Amino acid sequence: MEALRNKAQIHMEKGEFAQGCVIYKDLLQGAGADTPAGFIESCRMNLSIALIKLDRNLEVIPVLSEVLTANPKLVKALHFRGHAFMSAGFLEEAEKDLKAAKTALPDDEGVDGDLAALEVAKVADVHLKALMAKANETFQAGDLQETIKNFTTALAEAEKVKRRDVCGAIYGSLGMVYFKDEKFREAIPHFVKALQDLPNPERRIEFLEGLAACHTSLGEGEMCIKALESA
Repeated sequence: MEALRNKAQIHMEKGEFAQGCVIYKDLLQGAGADTPAGFIESCRMNLSIALIKLDRNLEVIPVLSEVLTANPKLVKALHFRGHAFMSAGFLEEAEKDLKAAKTALPDDEGVDGDLAALEVAKVADVHLKALMAKANETFQAGDLQETIKNFTTALAEAEKVKRRDVCGAIYGSLGMVYFKDEKFREAIPHFVKALQDLPNPERRIEFLEGLAACHTSLGEGEMCIKALESA
């Protein structure tokens, strides 16, 4: 196991985070009751770093929660989980973790940087909610062209602040608008992008059904089946 951990570390040092991630997951799955707690903690922390680098923040949160359950005093895990919460759009949870990390590490530049980024994210979140509300209003009113314009504006803002979760929701909403306008070919790439970016399982099903319906409307039965099988 130590040889595998060293191999994973080499991948990490080379910036090959996906490869490192796979090895750390394998190490954790293979860990038994006799595996030293320090070894497991190290693998979980390094797995979290790899996932953060890969922008897979939703996967980071449960890993670090396990670390903190086993070792509540590991402030670095609290900091990293706060960062992951923020990147995934859970701003209240992020604030709780980051402020606790700040109390324990008052002079840590990384914590200070994330707290500053959190304030920016909170302002952006209010702005994004207003833009999304405006887009939904025009959609309900049946003004599809104005809706596309409003969602596109919201998407640009979400991309600026790296809110992948919001980007996924907007791509899916744009797909629904194009579908309602019977522009099935234009809707498809938006649904695909939404499914790549959106963590919310309920909306993923909604957008997957929209994607399948587009392929059905275009007479692409095989593609429809593939879309449904990917659920």
